[in-house]
Amino acid sequence: MKTKFFGVAVTLMAALVALVGCQKDPDTASANIEIYEESLEAKPEGEELRFNYSIINPVEGVTLTVECDAEWVSNIRSTANFVLFDVAKNDTGAEREAKMKLSYGASHKSLTITQKAFLEPLSLKIEAVDATSVTIAVTALDEETTWIGQIVGREWFEAYDEEQIFNEDFAYYSNMASDAEVSLEEYLSKILSRGSHSGIRMPGLDVESEYVVYIYGMNTLGEKTTSIYYEAFTTTPAYEGNDVTFDFDISVNRSIASITVRPSHEGVAYYHNLTTREHFDALGGDIVALAKDVVATALDNYLYWEYTEAEFFEYNSYYLTDFYDFEGIANTEYVAFAFKWDERLEPLSEISYEWFKIDNIPPSENELKMTISNVTQTTFDIAVEATNNDPYTIFAVEKKELGKLNTDSAIFDYLMDTYGTSQLSLNVCNGPIAGTFSGLEQDTEYAVLLFGYEAGTLTTPIVREDIKTAKAGDVEACQYNVEITEVADRSAHIKISPSDYSVWYYWNVFEASTTEEEIKEYINEVYNSYYYGDYWEFSYYELTQGVSDSYLSQLHPSTDYKVVVVPMAENEYSYTGSMRIVGEFTTNEAVIADITITAGFDAYYDGDEVSALEPDYLSNYQGYAILPMSVSIEGEYSRFLYTIFNYVEGLENPAVYSDDVLLDTLYEVGAYWTPAYFRGEWDKDLMIAAVAFDMEGNPSPIYRHKFILTREGAGDAQEFVDYYMGSISSVKSVGVKSKAYIATSDAPEIELRTKSEGSSRGVKFVKM
Repeated sequence: MKTKFFGVAVTLMAALVALVGCQKDPDTASANIEIYEESLEAKPEGEELRFNYSIINPVEGVTLTVECDAEWVSNIRSTANFVLFDVAKNDTGAEREAKMKLSYGASHKSLTITQKAFLEPLSLKIEAVDATSVTIAVTALDEETTWIGQIVGREWFEAYDEEQIFNEDFAYYSNMASDAEVSLEEYLSKILSRGSHSGIRMPGLDVESEYVVYIYGMNTLGEKTTSIYYEAFTTTPAYEGNDVTFDFDISVNRSIASITVRPSHEGVAYYHNLTTREHFDALGGDIVALAKDVVATALDNYLYWEYTEAEFFEYNSYYLTDFYDFEGIANTEYVAFAFKWDERLEPLSEISYEWFKIDNIPPSENELKMTISNVTQTTFDIAVEATNNDPYTIFAVEKKELGKLNTDSAIFDYLMDTYGTSQLSLNVCNGPIAGTFSGLEQDTEYAVLLFGYEAGTLTTPIVREDIKTAKAGDVEACQYNVEITEVADRSAHIKISPSDYSVWYYWNVFEASTTEEEIKEYINEVYNSYYYGDYWEFSYYELTQGVSDSYLSQLHPSTDYKVVVVPMAENEYSYTGSMRIVGEFTTNEAVIADITITAGFDAYYDGDEVSALEPDYLSNYQGYAILPMSVSIEGEYSRFLYTIFNYVEGLENPAVYSDDVLLDTLYEVGAYWTPAYFRGEWDKDLMIAAVAFDMEGNPSPIYRHKFILTREGAGDAQEFVDYYMGSISSVKSVGVKSKAYIATSDAPEIELRTKSEGSSRGVKFVKM
């Protein structure tokens, strides 16, 4: 199809005159078109082009026309001096050519437009798919192009657009860099791929599951340099035969055996473990009896801790090649074994096995020296000098335990008989160190022992120093030195150092106006509601002995706080001393992130109908509406939280319930994955709340949305069951960044305070 442009007259008339009768055509014989290019080349990705022209001897009333014989040339327009036009992207795979013709009366000129085929900077091809892996090839137009790739569940991929996918990835890589304590640039420089590669096998997938593999260009600054290229695929079913075998790759370096277990068919459930030659011989050298005995012993341990047999099978089933390091005992022979099994915990395949031995450990030439200082009621500081990196351990026992044992061999034999390798291995170190040894009893004599130790073997002489811990003082005489640093709008760093390390104490941060009675009420509520009156749990997680060094988050901006210490008994719920205010500070003004988050659902479902279709997995939804919710975020973010509230009057209004009030609850119960499945009550006002955080941890404005659920509006239950059960299969992926997480949350029944009532008091902040 030709594209034609009718230009304006080159000479403008001052007035229009109506002529009666026939008008003679203007004489254009002397007019001529002058162009200055014979051809133009357009970029493969498309662009706007222009060229200059002139009319020699223009004639009044005659206009220029321009036409092109190609549809990929469009939007032709001209001025008195040049012609402009648009050229589309050439995705035909071949070079192409078009002719553009200019006409002015009897004068005609033409110009050629050429365009090479557009080649994507990256291309992705799936080479092979099996039950647990996909193999891909990546071709780069420029071998210096750096790129990154991911495998995700198909459901997750299709729920996001390209910008959202990149933002999710950017947050993921930023968090990984932070966890590795390196800059994002340094982290990306290590994981980015460069140029073309084939035969890239990506394992760790679930059988019969839908995935998407995607790649895109990225530089070390974290900038996306290309579009996202992707391919969807489905892994194959697991091998159903029982002729599964296992190869073992075992290398022993002194006391450490590095073991790889490789099944002949990945995707099948199998069990593997190891035990000693002594155990094998005790069962008559029968490998089947040995395997069943090991399984039975492990199962008994699970049942003791109130796990079910089904949970034991789930937690101890392997599906892929597995590898681990095992530290053995010197001069001991071990057998590693593996077999395909099922929920009955019975072997389905023959048992594959392989022997290996930890040899005797030679003496070490390491010369050890220790310096002990600052002995408190429960701790001491220790510095160790070592002449090489051979392993050694530090062990403290009450002096009276050793009695009259006066040789290294006698002392070591006593430690092995009494405490065993598991205890002696707790403080194994290499090279020089300095630190604090804790967990001692006050007013007690200890023998501090330093010696080379490996694989249950004493490898150096024992260095010994006897100490005595300090007596406990009067609890009321204990002083608390508090360092408050890094105060921001919602966080602060708190370090508390007591003068008496024997004192057990509870501490927290409360708003300045909180009374002592309110604090004690809050502690009691934590004890009874959060720990269900279990003082051992309360003491373990809430009480401190010695130095406490914590980073507090979830504070409120522009708020006066006080650091409160309450001495409490270690073993019973009682106060052993008076409550004290040991520090005060004020948080900075709020910093609000330039991020917009929304949260919601496309449909909801009747839990009664859903549970009837899938009672084994979904019975907990009976009586409720089910809301599969997800979030959408504009702007760069590091994480997000969202939930639903049982509505109270004014909850949607920030002037009544501030963002900080809702943040407190989001910190406590907000979902940080997507999608999440919430339970909501029928015919009751509910409200969605959501927040996102930027890369510095600053929160966005809280998203709020009020709604109500009716049974009449519920969607097809089968639709949800199919989606949910499909998502479950994506959750167990190993080695890929799976984003199809599953969880169930209820609307929180949490007391919220209005602005007129003042800010919340007695809030428990997370000590991290």
